[in-house]
Amino acid sequence: LKVLAVVRNLAPEKTVSIRYTTDNWASWKDSVGVWCGHSDADDTDQFLIHSESTVPPGCVVSYAIRYVASGSSYWDNNRSANYTVRF
Repeated sequence: LKVLAVVRNLAPEKTVSIRYTTDNWASWKDSVGVWCGHSDADDTDQFLIHSESTVPPGCVVSYAIRYVASGSSYWDNNRSANYTVRF
């Protein structure tokens, strides 16, 4: 799974990650993103996030995006539906 997350530039130091599951949230893993760009037009930063590469074919992965800046955490979970993709 490869996710490109675009976040508002709320602070110079920030962490963007995904929390994902392959078993309907019985367990989960976190993957931290790597900064890959900035847009002056809308003052946003882009982060590229990868899950581990062992996700088996046919598997359903659900995930939410977490953004931490200035001591505050923000979650994007697709309006409580989570994001979902089938491999």
